[in-house]
Amino acid sequence: MKKILVTGGAGFIGSALVPKLVLKGYNVTVLDSFIFNQQVFSSLFKYDNLSLIKGDVRDEDLIKKTLKENDVIIPLAALVGAPMCELDPFGTKTVNSDAIKFIVE
Repeated sequence: MKKILVTGGAGFIGSALVPKLVLKGYNVTVLDSFIFNQQVFSSLFKYDNLSLIKGDVRDEDLIKKTLKENDVIIPLAALVGAPMCELDPFGTKTVNSDAIKFIVE
């Protein structure tokens, strides 16, 4: 069975996608900063094919390690919304752009 890494998996899109992947039997690892203390996967804790990692998509060592352990990556990590992006333009660029470039490379 494929191993899938979902960065930003506790966000809006990930919180809808991850349960579907888990219920289909995929081994899913969610990498998320959980900066909003999301508790979106509490109903899935009984499944052995879900792993949660609290971390930053900009942590290159963590990304290298998790990429090696997975077959597929779904990069959803992002800082979104004008207020957040204006509040942290550097963070927005490094999460939304630089981290994706690193993953692709």
